[in-house]
Amino acid sequence: NYYCEIDQSHESFISESTKKQYMEAHHIIPLKYQDKFDMNLDSLENMICLCPNCHKAIHYGNKEIRKDLLLKVLATKTNLKIDIDSLLKLY
Repeated sequence: NYYCEIDQSHESFISESTKKQYMEAHHIIPLKYQDKFDMNLDSLENMICLCPNCHKAIHYGNKEIRKDLLLKVLATKTNLKIDIDSLLKLY
């Protein structure tokens, strides 16, 4: 629906191709760890729609920022069987 799943009030620019807010897909559990998981990590269950700012903060923010954002992600993706400490180690 072209909104940030961490905070729906986050706004972005309008994309030329979709004519909607620009958002980015993020793999919650990074694909490079596929060999450690039984589930297919390249699936909707492991993806979330994020504004560019939240997406970059998850990848490049300090540990506290990443933890705060990933806690919010895990609160919305209850099907993922991973705890916050295990998830943070993957980042």
